[in-house]
Amino acid sequence: MFVRVRPLINEDIKLQKKQIKKETPPEVCTEFQESKKKLVLVKPYYDDREFVFDRVLSPEVDQEEAYQLVGQKVVQEVIDGYNGTLMAYGQTGSGKTFTVFGSKNSVESYDRELHPEAGMVPRSIHHIFDYIRENIDEAQFQVTISFLQIYMEVITDLLNPKNSPKGGLQIREDPKTGVFVNGLTQMTVQSQGDLMEIIKEAAKARSTSSTSMNRNSSRSHAILQVFLEQRWIEEGPPKKRRVKKGLLSLIDLAGSERLSKSGSEGLRLNEAKTINKSISALGNCVAALSSESTHKSMSHVPFRDSKLTRLLTDSLGGNSKTCLYACVGPSLLNYDETYSTLLFATRAMRVRTYARLNENVDYKVSSDSDGVLKRNLILESHNAELKQELDELKSKMNQRSLSPIPGEVSCITNSFLPEDCKCEEKQKELVSKFTHMIQYLQAEIARLNVVIANLQNEKGEPDIEAIMQKVMQVPELRNQVERFLS
Repeated sequence: MFVRVRPLINEDIKLQKKQIKKETPPEVCTEFQESKKKLVLVKPYYDDREFVFDRVLSPEVDQEEAYQLVGQKVVQEVIDGYNGTLMAYGQTGSGKTFTVFGSKNSVESYDRELHPEAGMVPRSIHHIFDYIRENIDEAQFQVTISFLQIYMEVITDLLNPKNSPKGGLQIREDPKTGVFVNGLTQMTVQSQGDLMEIIKEAAKARSTSSTSMNRNSSRSHAILQVFLEQRWIEEGPPKKRRVKKGLLSLIDLAGSERLSKSGSEGLRLNEAKTINKSISALGNCVAALSSESTHKSMSHVPFRDSKLTRLLTDSLGGNSKTCLYACVGPSLLNYDETYSTLLFATRAMRVRTYARLNENVDYKVSSDSDGVLKRNLILESHNAELKQELDELKSKMNQRSLSPIPGEVSCITNSFLPEDCKCEEKQKELVSKFTHMIQYLQAEIARLNVVIANLQNEKGEPDIEAIMQKVMQVPELRNQVERFLS
């Protein structure tokens, strides 16, 4: 939990002039301690209020230092195979978008070198691709992104906004993967420059407008997700192909606002109401999670009260290492909003997530692919022989089952019937045995064909001994194969 205090801006001066008719610089309500972990709220004729967090970032802290202190650790956890979340929370105009994406100039002028005002998004991407370049010979990498906004409780795909259905995309839940947005575009990128260009174009579709407190107020919640997948072969013995996956979620929340200060009317008013409602739902979820962590009792967490909290289920209390920026303004005129933000941050500090390593082994690697191929050829030849014998038996049975000439029916004596019946029973028994035998061999051949296909597509090879152990576990197949091979 980190708190970032922005410097005084022109909007603070305009707001003071509007409310108290003074031309003097706005008074501040924030004081910092040497420990850099304590923030004190001060107000004339009020008692001082102290808050303690993991770190308090004063207005003098620049973007690079803010990333090194906070974001760098989370991004490194994602590279190591965990899910990570960087989220900015606060009132409108408190510096959330600047913290997450950076200034407008930094986004438009992005190149291989980071702009001094670049935010968490470009710095995180720079960090990830630096790691890929350093380890390109050690593993295979794949980077995939998705980008969405929640505007007026409608989810829009920012990577492909024209294809979003009427009413927006819908949230679904999978027992294995958890909560996801159905139909959301996921785009694979090859380079750092391509990724930043995609984000820059997608960000233009985000809903923004001007209010009395912020010239470029974000009117929607934006969630950018970066998926990093790594594959490599671990030297043995035995050799193993390993897969490690990490998900980085970068979240820029729309800011809550007091209507008397922002001056919102018409559509802006409806936007503000919807934003405040979803932020309130987020606060309720954090309060329930913090209460559960403190009292060790299972309480209801209202994740379904808004689409924002539904999508943040894992980030708030699930499989994620989450870092929250509480952004506040130092002006005394925003004392109440700053106090509310710091109370939210204090509750959020008590929330515990349970991140787990997203790593698994694809399959074991062996060196006897030729043996598997030969074994498959032997089984195929035996299967062909059995089919031929089966066809001959069926042909003989068909010949015996032909009806006799009507005039000769009386010539058939009862002495021949028992012997014919016995022959037919033996033939049926043989056909049944051969049919089962062929079915087992066909199943084994099909399974070995899958193994061979994997061998042709992958550099590794399966363990032939383990395969033969599974084959020989079937008694009927084992007896018939041993008999034919002998």
